[in-house]
Amino acid sequence: KKEVLASMFMMLYKSDFIFSEFDNIYVSFSGGKDSGLLLSLLLDYRKRKGIDKKLVFFIRILKPSILLLHSM
Repeated sequence: KKEVLASMFMMLYKSDFIFSEFDNIYVSFSGGKDSGLLLSLLLDYRKRKGIDKKLVFFIRILKPSILLLHSM
């Protein structure tokens, strides 16, 4: 339980830095649990903080090899 709380704290700390220091935020999304959770947390963080920056994520589909780009 402590590890999960520590990870969540670090995610929020890093989100503050990422959204304050960079004009464009890009996330690679594989469709797995980890990248799905990361994307969900970043979208929620942006909404809660009232941040107007776009979050761009890349979706990679391995078979066939396709790269999709989506902006939210």
